Amino acid sequence: MGGQTLQNESIMLDMMTLDKVYYNPDSKTVKVEAGATWKKVLEVLNQYNRSIKVMQADTIFTVGRLYRR
Repeated sequence: MGGQTLQNESIMLDMMTLDKVYYNPDSKTVKVEAGATWKKVLEVLNQYNRSIKVMQADTIFTVGRLYRR
């Protein structure tokens, strides 16, 4: 894990401050900023007795998405 995160001649964006998680109990949807970790998403969902049934053990990963040209 981690080898894919730092490529030669790449640009790294620190999005850790973009970590807001919003849950809408009426529509049962979640809005998540790109820097939020899965741990934070689960903490918010657990407040509403909603969570993921099966998931990998590590929750340190951010939700951010990588776009390539």
